[in-house]
Amino acid sequence: MSELLLWQLAYHLSGSTLLGITEQEPLGTLPIPIRTAVLKTVKQFNPDSIDLRLNKKSPLDFAEGEYEWVESWNYKNSSQLDPSLGKLLDKLPQRYPTYQKVALKLLKQAVKNKKSHLVVADFQPTIASFALAILDLIAVVERVSQLYGLSVTLPKIEIYLVGSVDVGVIELLKNYRGVDLNETSNFIDYSQTFVKLVRNEELPEGVDFISTAESLNNNLAKNSYSFNDLEKLANEFVDSVGDSPPLQVHPVCFDRAIIDYFARRYFPIPELKQEQLKLIQKSLHNKSILGLLPTGFGKSLIFQLYALLIPRTTLVISPLKALIRDQVNNLERTGLDCVEFIISGETANQRKNKLKGLKFARYRMLYISPERLQIGEFYDELK
Repeated sequence: MSELLLWQLAYHLSGSTLLGITEQEPLGTLPIPIRTAVLKTVKQFNPDSIDLRLNKKSPLDFAEGEYEWVESWNYKNSSQLDPSLGKLLDKLPQRYPTYQKVALKLLKQAVKNKKSHLVVADFQPTIASFALAILDLIAVVERVSQLYGLSVTLPKIEIYLVGSVDVGVIELLKNYRGVDLNETSNFIDYSQTFVKLVRNEELPEGVDFISTAESLNNNLAKNSYSFNDLEKLANEFVDSVGDSPPLQVHPVCFDRAIIDYFARRYFPIPELKQEQLKLIQKSLHNKSILGLLPTGFGKSLIFQLYALLIPRTTLVISPLKALIRDQVNNLERTGLDCVEFIISGETANQRKNKLKGLKFARYRMLYISPERLQIGEFYDELK
């Protein structure tokens, strides 16, 4: 049961059920570190195509260098965008959730079969989707196991980029890892598991899995997987873990490094302030808290991050309709589409559909006003 629980939690904390493409953020499915690497790559090759605002800081736990994250971006002149790089802004966010699930399925199978070594290949990739997802999800599984106290031994992993690769593939991986392919990454959120990333002209022997999902070459490798094949594997993984989050589990580790990791994954910040961290740790300990902090200090982030780390719906009671709309809008701007609100002025059908979503654990946060709890019918439905 604990083994299944690990993969259920990894699925829901990876972002697959939290993030999405929103009207405000077309890269919404990509966690902030990957989103930052994508935008840096596009800006590097086509500087006139987008406006990009990056920020840098040296976090407490970052021994060397600086952590860099995207604060905002928008299209400036899309006609200046190289078609191969345009895929990073269009195709990658659409397909990334599928790659996340496939990566989790491969890791789950390797752990189940007690493999000590996993070798995967991305055949002539035009986008670094597969390699990115593997790198990203290894780190997610590690942090989830620590957060929830679930034991896991991941295999050593080799990732091969085989044959010709498109513009930006190598540079994207470099921007994500912070170093060249053959160097050891010191990126603060990189995996602790041994991972070897290699560019090779030919497929090596003994490859366990070959993706040709982003290859434009019709002469594909034998026993390889197209994107349609990957979608089937992704669906198989979701069927195996279930689409609803496990509602009764609770974190057991509250170390700063773990909580900061997830904060950076979903919010454009380098780390939590000490006051924020203290309040989140108390709430994760299942203690009632009262936080009195200055305006603009980041009070909302405390319960928002808590809601993402706890695999059930957090009820947010806020007195102002405008404030509710503003907070939901800001969350959607970061790509978090696991949020909903119920306010006055909505139709009975709208409320019914939102409560249905609540029943099936669709939301991590549901915003309501205090007076709504005084409506007997709503209160009964909520219970």
